[in-house]
Amino acid sequence: MSDAATYTSSNDWQKARRTNSTQSGFPSRVPTKTHPRAGLAGAAGATVMEVVKTRGMALSQNLLRVKPYALGSDDGTFSIRAYGWGAIVPQAQDPNENLYDPQLLFEASCVACTATGLAGTQVLNTERFCDAITLVTGDTSLVKVVSPGSNVPAYLVFDFLGFPDVELVFSLTANVTSMNALVAGL
Repeated sequence: MSDAATYTSSNDWQKARRTNSTQSGFPSRVPTKTHPRAGLAGAAGATVMEVVKTRGMALSQNLLRVKPYALGSDDGTFSIRAYGWGAIVPQAQDPNENLYDPQLLFEASCVACTATGLAGTQVLNTERFCDAITLVTGDTSLVKVVSPGSNVPAYLVFDFLGFPDVELVFSLTANVTSMNALVAGL
């Protein structure tokens, strides 16, 4: 019997958005000729993350951890969606003719709890983590939800299926004024 080891490369948590979302209802996502990250470099509300750093044949992480949080009351609710963005490249391989196509990877509902961040940090002491996450849309073999309840912060891990860009969007439901998430690659 040979010794085998499995290694998982992971990143530190970072904010999915520089500023929290205050969106009520999900924005429409349709195919576009404009790259989904175009014009968003450094933008406060940038929502599209480049998760595969090299185009073409590349080895990269294939999972994202997501830990949602919100500014609002205990038991406030909101929803989160993840979209994978991929390019449909014409046979002539002219990037000016690319069509960028969003694919819904999952939607989940979130319930804020009493667990908060800390004053002066990336997640403030007024922002509440979620202790309950429920998968609404998505393949349970690709999205793993860890939802302990009892004011213990919840998170989910999902396979982004090789999409080079992933976007997280949020929608207010009740007793929440803004939302965001921490993300980390695995």
